[in-house]
Amino acid sequence: MQQSLLAILGLMVATIFSFSVTEKSLHYQRAAIVQEIEEMGASMALKTMEIIRERPFESEILTPSDSLLAPLDPEVATLAELKTRLALVLPDGKACSVFGTGLDDCADISDFNKMQTATLPFVAGTDTLYFNVDVTVRYVDAGMNASGPSFRKQVTVLVEDYWPQNGRSGHYIPTPITLSRVMTLTL
Repeated sequence: MQQSLLAILGLMVATIFSFSVTEKSLHYQRAAIVQEIEEMGASMALKTMEIIRERPFESEILTPSDSLLAPLDPEVATLAELKTRLALVLPDGKACSVFGTGLDDCADISDFNKMQTATLPFVAGTDTLYFNVDVTVRYVDAGMNASGPSFRKQVTVLVEDYWPQNGRSGHYIPTPITLSRVMTLTL
């Protein structure tokens, strides 16, 4: 009887130890998967930022269509002159064609402000992961404080993982990936 109880106790200890080792292994595997998905999301953020950086600072200034929007003279251009030429409110809600979300041109950096969320694929071999990408653009001054129109725009790209194929509502990445850059107008 005592030997049977000791044998059962030994099996229980071995089972608990095995379960603990398996649980720790699964934790490390999940952490490695999360790290890989974060790397993919970071590369998606960089790719998005590069697409935005290719656009002109302000299309109205760089490609004038009438005499009111004549090119700025770098010798006499002032912040006041810039403010009079630009709209005080950044556009938002566009469906940028470059991300496949709609037909809007998104010709300059401001057009990406609060654009419709783009779901972009990241192809990894035979698998495809999806990421939701959101962009905000705001004017900033030299101290990185929000301001009216200026020669600087802060572009922030926010990336979250998205799982449409299995109906999963949660995210593997615990916090969204945020990439922020300041673009300046050079005359």
